[in-house]
Amino acid sequence: MAGPVVYHVKLLLAGIAESLVFRVSREESQRIRATLDMGGARFIVFETTEKDMVAFSVGDIQAANFLFDLGTFDHERGEARIVVHLRGRTEPFFTTTDGAEEELAQAFRDLEVEEREFIHFTDEDGEDLVLRCDQIVCIVVPRRLLITNEPVDLHAVDETDDDGPPSESA
Repeated sequence: MAGPVVYHVKLLLAGIAESLVFRVSREESQRIRATLDMGGARFIVFETTEKDMVAFSVGDIQAANFLFDLGTFDHERGEARIVVHLRGRTEPFFTTTDGAEEELAQAFRDLEVEEREFIHFTDEDGEDLVLRCDQIVCIVVPRRLLITNEPVDLHAVDETDDDGPPSESA
């Protein structure tokens, strides 16, 4: 082989006219495939080699193509903005954020491991954006918007959030 193998995940999602293609590591490609094979996930969250974070609704997958050695495929790279594809809308919703890295990281954790009705974060104007989880088809966030002073483990379970029954107190 002439050069390094390049891996892409190509998704055809309900409500989005164009296919979405993401360059990923070999490990991420294999993890996404294995997660689909196992079933049971509501969302799959992964990192692209361009350092974007992507979360997509498993229920909206019409097809997934795991590609390798595509050669010189070039993604369009714009500003550091968040792209949200919502069910039933043909055009994506664009927003940005400023200083809400911890909120965004928590939103991604909530999509993948929690059964929440809504996720939220603060946009660049300091206004709250609330998204209904069951209406999100795919969300793409530049990784640098998720970086905080603390390492972010998107697969960690938030142990401070106790959803158990309330304790009885006098």
